[in-house]
This record gives sequence, structure tokens and C-alpha cells, in this order.
Amino acid sequence: ALRADATAQAVRLWCAVDRARYAESIARGRGFLAALQHPGGGVRYEPGSEDVNVWATIFAAQAERWARGDAPGDPW
Repeated sequence: ALRADATAQAVRLWCAVDRARYAESIARGRGFLAALQHPGGGVRYEPGSEDVNVWATIFAAQAERWARGDAPGDPW
């Protein structure tokens, strides 16, 4: 099943391990997370859900920041 929190964590891991090697996976993950964004700004937990989930939103925001290279200091 596709979930926002797990996808965001995977994006963060790929960014930390090897951004170039996992560039395609990072891009797919970011696209999936963007598609889950609610008009109010939060991120839905999964496709078809109206559950705008706080931890999924936080993880997605972190993943997006890391994917842009904006994470302060070491990613861990």
C-alpha cells in the first residue's frame, strides 16, 4: 500500500545515502507526495483519503527540504 509517511522516509534515506544514485526514486517519491497534498497545505496519509495527517505532513516537508539540499548540517 502507498503511504505518505513511508514514502517521505524513503526519500530522506535516498537523499542521505546517495542523492545521485537514487535521483529517479527521489523524484518519484516527491511526485507522489505532491499529489497527496491537500489544498490546505497538509499531506493526506494515502491516496483517496481525506485524512490530512500531521506526521505525514512533517515527514513530507522534511523530505522535500532534504531533496532540495536544504537540510541543515548532516541529514542524520
